[in-house]
Amino acid sequence: MTTNAFYSDRVNGESPRALQDLTRETADGLLALVTSRLDGNWLAAEFPERCPDPDKSHIFATNVDAFESRAQALIPNLQTPLWRNRGDISDDTVFDLLELVGRFVAFPMDGANHGFYGHHALSFDRLAGAKKYRDDVNEILARGGAAFEMQSNLTISHLGPAELREALSTLNPDTGDAELDKLIEDGRHLVASRRSTERLAGIQSLWGALERLKTVEIPGRNQKKVSAEALLAHIESVPLREVVRADMIAVTDLGNTFRVRHHETHIAELPEDAYDYFAGRVVTVLHILLDQSGRLAD
Repeated sequence: MTTNAFYSDRVNGESPRALQDLTRETADGLLALVTSRLDGNWLAAEFPERCPDPDKSHIFATNVDAFESRAQALIPNLQTPLWRNRGDISDDTVFDLLELVGRFVAFPMDGANHGFYGHHALSFDRLAGAKKYRDDVNEILARGGAAFEMQSNLTISHLGPAELREALSTLNPDTGDAELDKLIEDGRHLVASRRSTERLAGIQSLWGALERLKTVEIPGRNQKKVSAEALLAHIESVPLREVVRADMIAVTDLGNTFRVRHHETHIAELPEDAYDYFAGRVVTVLHILLDQSGRLAD
């Protein structure tokens, strides 16, 4: 819980971060935040309005037209002025706008006063501006119950359940098999994407990693079952080994039932609202097998 938590958060706990779509109030609040940063000259370092005095070329304000032109060029569905988007903007457009602002946001500080024009020369603190901007974006997302978060690099990522996030954070492979490591690394990053297509690609990558992991103990054609048993043998507890074996079979069945491995027309689509569930299943099995066989990085 943040130090500036609202009363209701302190008393009742924070709202679940489960909504896969932004509410209108959340989207409008994020637009208002961007507008306030624009009006407050937090984007003036990249889009400067300079003093007209030929002897003083300091920045004193934001060239809003320049920012809006850049924004429309990069985000075609965005309307300008920004207030025109209120109540009628897609989540992708909101997130693209937030990330664009994140590239340039910097905290403005008043310097010398230029009395003739009635303005101050501005200087900028990029680190302070980025931190404050990220904190404000995340507060709005959290209060709106959105399953998204702005990361430290000022990009938006999808938030799965807390258990899945924790499991992914410790899934650091060191298997000795470069292709297997790449499947895992690609998967763990993609399943955190804000785009559903990328999350599905991440699931496919992690599922493929599990299938490949079954073959690393005893490589070779027609050795998959023997190799998988050798992999399971690293688990000393027999009862636990049997549970993990059952989970491996269940995850394999899931991948074969839904369009994760096979893409024939009769194969069912994996429902988007089950992505986190499936990812959690495969990550849990991957993690224990890698851990028990000594294939996780320290």
